[in-house]
Amino acid sequence: MKNLILILSSFFLFLSTVSAQILDGFDNILRAAPDDANILAEGYSEPLVKSISYGLSSGWATTAKTHKKFGFDITLGFANPSIPSVDKKFNPEGLSSYIQSPNSLPTFFGSNEEQTLNYSFTGNLPGFGQVEVNEEVKFPGGVNDQLPFGLKTIPYPLVQASLGLFFDTDLVVRVVPKTNFEGSSFDLSGIAIKHNLMQYFGPLDKLPLNVSLLFSIAKANLNYDLSESNFGGQDPGRKMEFETKSLSFQLLASLDIPIINLFAGIGFSSGNSSFDMLGSYNIDYSYASQTFYRPLENPISLSFDNSSFTSVIGTRFSIFPFLKMFANYTVQEYNVLSTGILFNFR
Repeated sequence: MKNLILILSSFFLFLSTVSAQILDGFDNILRAAPDDANILAEGYSEPLVKSISYGLSSGWATTAKTHKKFGFDITLGFANPSIPSVDKKFNPEGLSSYIQSPNSLPTFFGSNEEQTLNYSFTGNLPGFGQVEVNEEVKFPGGVNDQLPFGLKTIPYPLVQASLGLFFDTDLVVRVVPKTNFEGSSFDLSGIAIKHNLMQYFGPLDKLPLNVSLLFSIAKANLNYDLSESNFGGQDPGRKMEFETKSLSFQLLASLDIPIINLFAGIGFSSGNSSFDMLGSYNIDYSYASQTFYRPLENPISLSFDNSSFTSVIGTRFSIFPFLKMFANYTVQEYNVLSTGILFNFR
């Protein structure tokens, strides 16, 4: 239980950094034309939702071997996605309201330096008619050098249990109950099936070699409450929602000998995600010493898709007969290092 509390506490420490970074700059993004706001929000947030998706599809197995009937294990650890350098900045294309559109801007995982942008917005001011407002805004920097412990990515919790069923098949369940932390909430759920193929090869199933198929599906929700923000009014329904779904398919092989196991695999993973900024906002502008407002309703709605062939290699070794440590590395679009401990009862 102490290990579980430590894992979840560390994760929500990271979430507080995420929340502060996103809320600090997204109000500025909304000041420009609505289409431009979606372009900028998409470029900035896409690496974040991709990292969640690839983290969800990784770390499901530490061996190809399945449990004996009703044997089980409990796994506690982290999946640590790495962010490719190319996804630490993006080139905004198709902007209509910005003067001298920038060549590149930081993504969520990019440089922590803010960028100054100038935009021109046309709106209706009572008594003046259509007026043009020229303003300067700050585009948010990324979390580079701001994440705790000097890390450059957000580690996602691996909290799962595996149960041996019939026909050399394991059922794996991954779950993090909905938890609220400083205005943010997170929940995660997933399920996987692992089926050992060595049973179909007669006496070969007596070897310490195991080959299995694994299929997983998972979902995560990450929400931020904006109701207490001073930006754009006081609508109690304002919030940001991230939803990510992923699935993966793997062919695994492992050499299972006393003390240490070695395993590897190949497969495919894919995911789809959404990002919505919901609620009512009134954006204020100044012109000729007067203020006028532009109302916005649910101003940002984005969807993302990702897919990648995968390969994985890893090991686990026994500390005690029932306690093991593991580490595996999944090579894909966003590589993922999964590490942790498991309590194994065959």
